[in-house]
Amino acid sequence: MKLKYIPFLFLSILLIQCSSPQKLLNKGKYDKAYEAALKRLEKDKADRKDKTVLIKALNEILKTDLAKANVQADSDDIFEAEKGYMAYVDIEEKIKAAMPYAVNEFDNSLEFVVDQKEQLRVNLKEGFLDIGFKDLEEYDRTERKVHAQDAYEMFRRGARYVEPDLEMRELLESTLEKATINYMVEADAFFIEFAVDGIFRDIERASRGFDRIYFERYNIEDIDCYIEIDFDDVDFGIDANDRTRSYTERILVERNVTIDSSGNEIDNSIYEDVSGTVTTITERKLAYLQADTDIRSYSKNCELRDQRFDAELVSEIEFYQLSGDDRAIPNEFKNTRQEQHVRDDQMIEDLIIMIYEEFLDYYFDQ
Repeated sequence: MKLKYIPFLFLSILLIQCSSPQKLLNKGKYDKAYEAALKRLEKDKADRKDKTVLIKALNEILKTDLAKANVQADSDDIFEAEKGYMAYVDIEEKIKAAMPYAVNEFDNSLEFVVDQKEQLRVNLKEGFLDIGFKDLEEYDRTERKVHAQDAYEMFRRGARYVEPDLEMRELLESTLEKATINYMVEADAFFIEFAVDGIFRDIERASRGFDRIYFERYNIEDIDCYIEIDFDDVDFGIDANDRTRSYTERILVERNVTIDSSGNEIDNSIYEDVSGTVTTITERKLAYLQADTDIRSYSKNCELRDQRFDAELVSEIEFYQLSGDDRAIPNEFKNTRQEQHVRDDQMIEDLIIMIYEEFLDYYFDQ
């Protein structure tokens, strides 16, 4: 029995050896070697070589990662420079994690990384804020909110590199207000107005990002886009198709069995052949609703277009019509419960929801 375990044990030992920190270091897999050695050291499972592996691996990582981070940090592209900042953060974390096991080995490297990161933090803050203020100037010049939106994004990125304060919060809030596009939605529906209003009233909850949506509020100022959605009446229709199948059955009318002189049974029973038909009717109730939008622009920031939305639903039921002799018809068609179509009001509500979802998806990508 023991022999069965030998290959498994041998394979396990081999796998452990292949993934050891030293093996990984020898293969030039410095990140994996660093992580493996650090993990062993943190769990107090390290041997005397693991500290050496950790130091050598981290030195190799610093050679490549620091060089790349320095190039990114010096880039004129602020977004590329931001990648350099994130690289410095990652390098700093690696050094700090290793320092308990490599005392005094990386003090100078850590000091350099911290200084570089701090200098870059200031540059990123000033750079993003400078771009944001230029975008705001463009907004003031053109009254196009897309520039205020760009400014808000730049201020938001710049805020990552400063301590939270009232001035930055007020700048973000005021810029967001300038960047927000206000939409007013009004629904016109005669016979189904109550149902439409009940569903479309929730559209205000769909406000997000730079889109603020109102529904039939007439005290709101600074509306950029007015969207009227005009619903037609719901069209209902019925169509049906049928198929008929005939059935026959031999029915015992009177049983008459006699015994002849030899003792054999003679069946003189009377039978009757009966027939019946089953007509299976499949009935479809159709419901169709259409709505058209009328867009009115009240500023340069309304870029929506008129659109037609429609929705269709089908309620399908099946029932049977029996004729002929009932005794010939299989039991599966007898005493079946009559199916009912979906109610009109439920279909109307579902149609409105479908158009509501199309409306949100088309105009607001939701």
